Amino acid sequence: MEDGLQLRLSKADGAQKVHTIAKNMHLHHDVLLMQKVGLPQSLFNGSDAEGRSDIMQYLLSERPLPESMTSSGIESIKPVVVLMWRPFCLRKLSKHWLSPEQHLENLHRAINLHREARSHNIKVVLVSYGDLIWNHSRAQEKLSQIPCLGNTDMGFTPSEGVDVFPGNHIKAKGSLIQFSASISQPETFSYDANTQTCTGSDVKDSQLRTEIMNAEERLKSLE
Repeated sequence: MEDGLQLRLSKADGAQKVHTIAKNMHLHHDVLLMQKVGLPQSLFNGSDAEGRSDIMQYLLSERPLPESMTSSGIESIKPVVVLMWRPFCLRKLSKHWLSPEQHLENLHRAINLHREARSHNIKVVLVSYGDLIWNHSRAQEKLSQIPCLGNTDMGFTPSEGVDVFPGNHIKAKGSLIQFSASISQPETFSYDANTQTCTGSDVKDSQLRTEIMNAEERLKSLE
C-alpha cells in the first residue's frame, strides 16, 4: 500500500475504501491484515461509524463485493478482530507508557469490544503481548483460530518495500524470534510467562491495583 493509496483511503467512505483496497492488494492471499480498523460505533450505540471502522461497517452490511474481488474467485469476506492486550507489568516494553488508570480503561474497552463483537457474531482472537515474546507456541495456537490463516512463522523476516512500507504503518524490523531474543527474561519485568500474570506491581493504590488484576484475569478468560 503506497502513500498515495493511504491518502485516498483516508478521504473515502467505507465502500470506496473496500474498492480501492481490492484494486491495489494481492487478491491471491486468503487473509488480508489491516491495522486499527476497529468496530463501527453503530455496533455500540447506534451512531454512525467513524474513522477506518467504516471498512468493517461495509463488510458487515453484506453489500456486493468489488468486481475485482469476485473475478478473482472471492465470494465472501469474513471479518475477524485480532485483539492484542498487554499485561500492565510489561508496559516498559513500549515507548508509550500508559498510566495505571489508562491501562485499566484500555482493559475495559477491550472487554467491551469483545462482548459487542461476539454479540454480532464477529470472531475475536485474543493474543497476549507476553505470549508473542516468550510463549510462541501459545501465540501460534491463538493465531491459528483465524480462518484460512494457516501456520504462522515466528521466524519470518519482513522485507522493506514488500511487506513494510510507509503506507501500511507496519514498524516491524527483523523476525519476532529475533526481537524476542533481544528482550530480557520475563522475571525482569515481574511477569510469569506460563500463567500470563504479573507477579509484582508498582501501582501504589491498592484498589486500582486490584481492579487492574481483576480486569486482566477477566480478559484472559474470554474466548
